[in-house]
Amino acid sequence: MSERQYARIATALLPLLTASACRTYIPPSTRHYDPPAAISRDNLIVPGVRIGPVKLGITVRELYATVGKEYNSTDFPNGNSRLWYSDLGLYVWVNENDHVYKIEPYDARYATRDGIRLGSPKADLVAHYGQPEWTKLVMTHEVDCYLGDTRYDLGPSGKANIYYIALGSCDDGDP
Repeated sequence: MSERQYARIATALLPLLTASACRTYIPPSTRHYDPPAAISRDNLIVPGVRIGPVKLGITVRELYATVGKEYNSTDFPNGNSRLWYSDLGLYVWVNENDHVYKIEPYDARYATRDGIRLGSPKADLVAHYGQPEWTKLVMTHEVDCYLGDTRYDLGPSGKANIYYIALGSCDDGDP
């Protein structure tokens, strides 16, 4: 092979090598799962249970069997990881024991049976679920917790629409 051919091959492989070097390491016990042929994508938020096809409490192995491998991930010093599923519009948080402990939609396609979703006004939230178990002011926005584990963040003074929802994140009153 000529030097020019080697240069072409190296140029073609460089983006692949760079992309794979930036990925977070996933232990062998949890990788190599092909995405399933059919995924339930009902886009439903079931407080305390699931958002779309992802359920609280499942293992990483079960997560991969349900929705496939994440697009990207971030590991944190405490052993937790945040997995980004760009095609699903979800962040899935996994603890040091490889169980899903928090799910965050960043896409308004997900809604509760009552129609509560990102962008819904606080009045709709209160109309369907009443007053929250606790409310906390974090920096400039209000955090409301319902059913012990479903967090809704609202804008300044709690007057804006919902801009953040997370299942599994209301513990000890600290978001």
